[in-house]
Amino acid sequence: MAKLTSSEKLDLARTRTNELVDKVIELIETDAVNDGFIFTDRVSKTIPKSHAANAYNVLVRNQLDYQIVRTIALWDNCQSNDFEKISIPAILNLLDADTIELAKKQNLAVEIAKEEDGFYREMADESNDRCDEVIGLARRISASDKLKSLTNFRSKHLAHNLNQTRLEKKASEPLQDVSPEELRELLESAIKCISALHICLNGTHFDFESAKGFATKNARELWDRFKFT
Repeated sequence: MAKLTSSEKLDLARTRTNELVDKVIELIETDAVNDGFIFTDRVSKTIPKSHAANAYNVLVRNQLDYQIVRTIALWDNCQSNDFEKISIPAILNLLDADTIELAKKQNLAVEIAKEEDGFYREMADESNDRCDEVIGLARRISASDKLKSLTNFRSKHLAHNLNQTRLEKKASEPLQDVSPEELRELLESAIKCISALHICLNGTHFDFESAKGFATKNARELWDRFKFT
């Protein structure tokens, strides 16, 4: 595959960031629905001891497995020449030093063109500082033990049926299990990174908090009317 120029890398990083915003919105909606299934007793407390409870447990497990797969997809690693994957590490692969510098220059040029005083230049400087911070944060999370453990679970039990993964063979100590709460923390970290990347690369803010509010409202409309007779 032909080598991309810094300008082409930046354009692709912007496109992938826009696509990730859509992926995160879908996952926010999944998380809101799962709040009634997995993270609270909103639904389970309405189910009497019966065969229905056994089926409900299967449903809960499948819902959790789906959220694990989709959350890990946001953090999937890839080769530096893999330009098809839509994930945070895939964007980081595109943001080498030259590409980051080009993004900062373009941000500064856009803001300076808006107004002659120093206000917009200050905003551009803040955006560029945030760009450096979020890239560092995303790289730390990508290398974290928590993400490794969850990725290992996905590979071992969901994507494949394995006795032992490559990661387990390389690990000096057993990999720790990840709780549902930690799964949600990874989603929150992804939201933080993608929100900042969206501002840095595309110069625009997406209101993920409002998306959470709408998703929660829709899910509660279902769960509050969910009754066994």
